[in-house]
Amino acid sequence: MSEKETCTKCPICDGLPREVFPLPDGRREMRCRDCGAFFYWPLPTEAEQKAFYDAQWTEESSEYHSYYDDVALEAANLKNNFIPRLDLLASRGFSGTLLDVGCSVGTFLRAAKDRSWKVQGLDLSEAACRRTAATLGCPVHCGVLETADLPDGAFDVIHASQVIEHVIEPQRFLAAARRSLRPGGALLLAAPIIDPKVYRTTHALQKAVVPAVSRGREFPYPWAIHHPFHVYAHSPKSLQLLTVSAGFHIVHTRVVPWQSFARMNAKWRFFYHLMNTLFRAMGTGMSMDILAIKEN
Repeated sequence: MSEKETCTKCPICDGLPREVFPLPDGRREMRCRDCGAFFYWPLPTEAEQKAFYDAQWTEESSEYHSYYDDVALEAANLKNNFIPRLDLLASRGFSGTLLDVGCSVGTFLRAAKDRSWKVQGLDLSEAACRRTAATLGCPVHCGVLETADLPDGAFDVIHASQVIEHVIEPQRFLAAARRSLRPGGALLLAAPIIDPKVYRTTHALQKAVVPAVSRGREFPYPWAIHHPFHVYAHSPKSLQLLTVSAGFHIVHTRVVPWQSFARMNAKWRFFYHLMNTLFRAMGTGMSMDILAIKEN
């Protein structure tokens, strides 16, 4: 039986998947007809993923180095995303201990620490952990949330921005987040999304235009499908389904347009401005923030 035939159900909701296009390493990008999540198949192993991300942080020419060492990009992320999230937490009365999963170079941690949060970080890369711990003087754990040596109920808030799309088993990830939060604690998730309305309306455009514009370097839906980084490209439904199924109560969502234009040439600026205009008319965007409370 081929790998293609073995993908008989969606890893998120057990729904029926279908192939939407092949990937260059022999994997396939699939989409669930029920929850709308995209995922590539077969899923990577934890060892494959660990080796990949270690290389991203240790090789100076890697995409991670060029992206996260961009001061202007980090400043824009702070202004557009991190500060609004901290404001949201404050408006909801949250304070105390905060864990940033996928803390990277520590931009969110620094902002939270400046607001008197007691902060800790977690990242898959040893190089990132050493760097952020030395810079901020706070505990930074190396590994993944699912197996991290963290006390149960230790945190008032867990923040995970642009993380869950990288996670092979998001159910395990969310179960670990719930276990690490105190009763009534908050989970702040942020992830790129592909709304089903976007899939139905722009799929032909994505398949025709994106590879042509990028000369084969990008896949359709490039803000959300970033192979081999993103294992999943969630829909609003799949992201909310995962969160609620893990024992959280969603109290706030925010849909976000594409924000980062500084590094783009004219054709990509035009493409993303066009997508933002279309998505605004549909009442959707390119990423979603979710604030959810741990139910007792």
